[in-house]
Amino acid sequence: KKSRFFMKSRRLLLLAGIVFPSSVVLVALLSGPTSVPSDPEGLLAPPPIWNLCRRGFHLFVTMAPLVVLTPALLLPERHFPTLRHGFNLASVHALESAGAAFIKWGQWASTRPDLLPTSLCDQLSTLQSGAPRHSYAVTHAEVSRALKAPLSTYFDRFDVDPFASGSIGQVHLAQLQSELVAVKVRHPEVELELQTDFYIMSWAAALVQRLPGLEWFDAQSTVQQFGLTLVAQVALDDEAQHLRQMGHNFRRWRDVKLPRVLFASETVLIETYAPGVPVSQYTTAAGRELLTAAQRHLIVIRGVEIYLKMLLHDNLMHADMHPGNILFDKARSTITLVDTGLVAVLTAGERRNFIGFLQALGDGDGRRAAQCVLGWSVQQVCEDEEGFRRDMGTMFRETCNGYGTGIHLGNVLRAVLELVRHHRVRIGANYMTLVVNALCLEGMARSLVPQYNVIDAAQPLLVAYDKLPRPVFVGLLPLLRVFKTVGDKAARRHAERQQRLGRPLSLRSIGFGRRVVVV
Repeated sequence: KKSRFFMKSRRLLLLAGIVFPSSVVLVALLSGPTSVPSDPEGLLAPPPIWNLCRRGFHLFVTMAPLVVLTPALLLPERHFPTLRHGFNLASVHALESAGAAFIKWGQWASTRPDLLPTSLCDQLSTLQSGAPRHSYAVTHAEVSRALKAPLSTYFDRFDVDPFASGSIGQVHLAQLQSELVAVKVRHPEVELELQTDFYIMSWAAALVQRLPGLEWFDAQSTVQQFGLTLVAQVALDDEAQHLRQMGHNFRRWRDVKLPRVLFASETVLIETYAPGVPVSQYTTAAGRELLTAAQRHLIVIRGVEIYLKMLLHDNLMHADMHPGNILFDKARSTITLVDTGLVAVLTAGERRNFIGFLQALGDGDGRRAAQCVLGWSVQQVCEDEEGFRRDMGTMFRETCNGYGTGIHLGNVLRAVLELVRHHRVRIGANYMTLVVNALCLEGMARSLVPQYNVIDAAQPLLVAYDKLPRPVFVGLLPLLRVFKTVGDKAARRHAERQQRLGRPLSLRSIGFGRRVVVV
């Protein structure tokens, strides 16, 4: 009996595996996604039918356990923690098995606690790509084709094994004349795989959008935003353009660097090798001891100033500023930003709304902060805006009383996102990029220099930006930068002296509080 039962189950599974992808293809071809972002490269165009069928079957088998456990999301987590934890683990396993696009989506979704439960976001943040690697023969052929010359005649040395690999491409170390360079090569056929997966995601989002009670989730817009990030990462020449622009923006900063682009095509990117260690290796208790107080101070101050410069002056924001993408070279005391495949370019309205939100944090004004957050989407769907303002005001009275009161920015931002999810407030992708970057930098600061307060340090610039006309604010930057450099050197010398004497570092001793920080 058991044998017959399992045979029937296998037949049903096989039948479902055929029917499901076929229905996906049929509906996708008849209706398609209701709105697809513009894509001059054609990445988001309908893929071949065979690819849809093949990927549809694979995804059905991969996602079946996750679908079975989906009702766990409807149960209170505090009463069914084991079931919810099982769903979270199943989500990670399913996405890791589903391929590059779904891994990227999971990593991206982990930064959206405004849409997903915090516990699920935490679990998704552990997603690791299977580090797919293609053969050296593929690398040799692709690099030679891009350079229009044999690889061996272009480089003096080229490592056969990549030193890093991700879902989009892999990176080899090479030597070009006397200079070490990093050569990033896109995986073969990754474009077609991502194109197919995104088309399936778009169909699924259109289906979710029609389910009662889930209209606020804005699944189609969310998938479209993610699709644009895929386009940006697949084209390596776009990443090269971001590198060039950011390098130009920081050209006068002696201790902030970006890799220099030597060659770029759609599939191959050659850039100078960036020395240094990811700051993420220093944020643990053991790693922190590997740095002097002055070095920790430098990393924190520069990290926040880089963020403020991008926000207030450049209008070009690195979209993934976690400590793993910030390298610190102890020998040269320099910071290097890497992995610029994703950037955010803000509109005037987006910048005004987010800076207004930060100013409201500094003033301890919860209702004004709530009004700014409600403006973080062109089409706001929150049904109880007054309730959101009221709850924000209550939360601010308890945890955010303004400048000089020891605001814990990370706790405040997480509380805001929890209220956003509770009240179903829609938030645009660029705003979440700004929030997530702020969370990453605040967490890095608290790990390296616990006394540092991000909001208090940002006060002079936020106030100046608010009070001064734009041309005056920009015109004063060179003069303020001179004062900043002098103050930084004095603060660093004092921090080193305090460390040699074995004295604790106070806020004043390392130039915190209302010290002028400029971009």
